[in-house]
Amino acid sequence: MAKDSFGALISPTLRYRMSQGVLLLLAICFGLQVFSPLRLNTDAVVLLSMAQSAAHGGGFLDSGQKTVFPPGYPAALAVLMRASLVHSWVIISLNLVLLAGGLVAAYRLLLRDFCENRTVVMTFCSLFLLSFVVIKHSAIALTDVPFVCFAMWCLDAMSEARRATGNRQFIIT
Repeated sequence: MAKDSFGALISPTLRYRMSQGVLLLLAICFGLQVFSPLRLNTDAVVLLSMAQSAAHGGGFLDSGQKTVFPPGYPAALAVLMRASLVHSWVIISLNLVLLAGGLVAAYRLLLRDFCENRTVVMTFCSLFLLSFVVIKHSAIALTDVPFVCFAMWCLDAMSEARRATGNRQFIIT
């Protein structure tokens, strides 16, 4: 058993439960952002403009001009617009679901390839959520959060494929 800074003994199970509690508290705090207004910056306005243009059949354009942004995120927003589901809380919820998905993939990757201690990996995930950039971008309609999600899942899949001994075994897992 390890001692904390106060000299009391803390079991590994208690440390793990505490790290789970911190992660749950952070998830609740992030979830509260659903009730806040959507944050905008110039890139978010361009992405929303692209989505609106695509939803009305005009292609992925901003004020009739091509942009440097990829069409994936605006396409998802365009689908929501066509279904009349694009609201601030929906966009923020989508970002939070994608953030959670990316965090799950990062947890799996870290646990499998870098550190077998679940408490340490969960602490890394909590520290990631405490990053100013993550807090800021989770409520902005940008491609950053979807990128983190898909990048982490791709890294996790590549790690899993590297460990698999045959093609069929990878498909099953």
